[in-house]
Amino acid sequence: MLNKSLCFALFLLVITFDLFAGIDKKHDAHINLTLGNDKGQPGEHYWQQKLTYKITAHLQPSKKYLTASAKVTYYNNSPDSLTKLWFELPQQRFKAQSKSIKLNKSALTKDDLVTAGTNYLKVFDKSGKPLKVNWHDTFFSIEPANEIKAHSQQEFTFEWDLTLVNRTHTMRPRSGYELFEKDKMLLGVAQWFPRAVAYTSAIKWSLTPFLGEAEFSLELADYQVTLSLPSDYLVMATGQLQNPKAVLSTAQYEQWLNLAEEPTFITTATAVTYPSMKQNDKSVDKIWQFSANNVRDFSFATGNNLLWQSQKLVIKGKPIRLNVVFPDNGRWLWSHYALAATRHSVQYLSNTLGEFPFETLSIINLSGISMEYPGIKFVGFRGPDNKINDKQADYSRTEKYDVIGGIIHEVAHSYFPMKVNTDERLQGFFDEGITSYLSYLVEQAWNPNFQSFYGKPFRVFEASKKDNYSPPYQFADEVSNKLDSHYHVPAVAFNVLNQSLLDDNQFHQVLADFNTTWQGKRAYFKDFTNFVSSQTGKELQWFWYHWFETNKHVDLAIDHIELLPSKKNSLSAIAIGDDDTNNTVLAQFKVIDPTKAKPLATSFEGINPDKQDQYSYTSDDNELSSFNWENCLLDQKDKRLVAKQHLQTGIRLQLSNLGGIPAPIVVKVILNDGTSLLKTWPEKLWLLQSNPIKLVWNFEREVNIRCIVLDADRMTGDVDRENNLYIVQ
Repeated sequence: MLNKSLCFALFLLVITFDLFAGIDKKHDAHINLTLGNDKGQPGEHYWQQKLTYKITAHLQPSKKYLTASAKVTYYNNSPDSLTKLWFELPQQRFKAQSKSIKLNKSALTKDDLVTAGTNYLKVFDKSGKPLKVNWHDTFFSIEPANEIKAHSQQEFTFEWDLTLVNRTHTMRPRSGYELFEKDKMLLGVAQWFPRAVAYTSAIKWSLTPFLGEAEFSLELADYQVTLSLPSDYLVMATGQLQNPKAVLSTAQYEQWLNLAEEPTFITTATAVTYPSMKQNDKSVDKIWQFSANNVRDFSFATGNNLLWQSQKLVIKGKPIRLNVVFPDNGRWLWSHYALAATRHSVQYLSNTLGEFPFETLSIINLSGISMEYPGIKFVGFRGPDNKINDKQADYSRTEKYDVIGGIIHEVAHSYFPMKVNTDERLQGFFDEGITSYLSYLVEQAWNPNFQSFYGKPFRVFEASKKDNYSPPYQFADEVSNKLDSHYHVPAVAFNVLNQSLLDDNQFHQVLADFNTTWQGKRAYFKDFTNFVSSQTGKELQWFWYHWFETNKHVDLAIDHIELLPSKKNSLSAIAIGDDDTNNTVLAQFKVIDPTKAKPLATSFEGINPDKQDQYSYTSDDNELSSFNWENCLLDQKDKRLVAKQHLQTGIRLQLSNLGGIPAPIVVKVILNDGTSLLKTWPEKLWLLQSNPIKLVWNFEREVNIRCIVLDADRMTGDVDRENNLYIVQ
């Protein structure tokens, strides 16, 4: 039942969607948006807008305040003439009258009602004439004196300011500052300039407002950015640093210029002499210059208490500069694992999906919500607060893998939505789902015992069996739990697709080909599903529909089993089922936890002993402690079934699909001698036959059956294991 606050919030959300017209409010319209042809490829009429930004900004960290100006060129590559342009400043959601404030009013404290966002904004055309700015919450529009004709361009000048909020704010800002002792500070500056709203052939202007969860739909642009900051602040940003000699100390510059392929701590002493300074005067600003081409955003991070680790990584002859930056008041896990996790992620993803899209990648440890940007990532997971020169800090397994996993996830976003541009506002499940699946692969390659929170098929019950579970295709601001609906379940769906429905590694090749085909372009989920079907030759619409558009789940159940006896036996066939009153309950077995650490083998931790600790040998597959397939044990009384043992030549099965999602029928027959038989029936049986299904499996030899297991490897996403096992004795 919805409470009054939630009902009111949803009412406001509906009003908001009505206000920003331009997209069909029907969900099926959103899931079927496409920019490509029926093969999932950009068609001959594909187009997208483009911009160039030349930004000059001055940041005053002590005031958490920024002023900036920009020369912006808008290239209208569409066939339409535009009389209005839309831009977005998401920090306006912290304004007192914003929709976000109204929706979150009941959760906000007095301290949350802060001065933030943009108070000053002016826009001029090329001749210097002021243009009227029309605000609509986090959006604003401008109307050029002359329409921007198809395949033409216009230039504008923007001037604005921005007051940042604390990263501890209840509304979880993507941008903001973190304070430390003695005037030390770290700022993550994102969504800080007027970003062009996407304009596409599918929906025209993408004007769904940013309310906090549904992320961004952006145009690709070229950037030249000049940042002015106090001299004791280090800056990491999207793109390439253009003036390293002017902003780095002599020692830093030498390390930067001659970066080795071994991890290096870059000198970050605050009292240094910079080439552009006559003396150590921290009041003198430094001018940092960055450039980036064909990226969907530009962000930067800066602080005066940072440790900086760096390394050159060469992949297929292409050098990539890796940076990790974290506060100097002590992040023991970051000093030991962050750069290694970054390197491992880039290597694995490059091998799987193709060329890494950035020459420089910087990972910043900033408290609060983690977030991805082109070439720079903010990661909030931190671990123990110990100086790295102190003795090894105590930490938990969860803290360790939160830090590593958080980095892996944000690095994986370098492909979606950074290499292939997506509409995160409307289809957050698309980029987050694929990224979470990729993260799972990278994590398991780091350590097969990795505490992966998303992507394991046998853990999908944690999300999909919740009473209020929302299908993935819904807006991020509407789902009951974004992490379930946009991360976990889609990641499992892609894992099931790869493991159970397609040939070995076929899905990974499709992902790589999709990245190549759509690199530097915008794609919707329908373009992806069309591409997968075209590349694999399989009709998978039923799969996309059930996993992404419904709240159904996989739950195949064995209703009834009949053992087919050998002709040598005088006994008749023995039927086993839920209604068989002849079945007796096995005595309670003490189930020994089979959760033994998986061999590290060729995993990252396996070949890097210095990254191993006691958690390297601990698995999070704790569910297995009450379910031991190979010993045919199940800690459930109503399923401990017994039949007199004799030779069998086959089995008859009756199975039901209780969850609603079709899945392959994978039956494993475990024999008394420890060997097993395996047979798979395709998922299409559930589409062709009525529920339940009856099957016959005739063995090639006579056997003694110990137990019969459905989905023994737990790769179909089946949420209920209690109806998957029958024991014969």
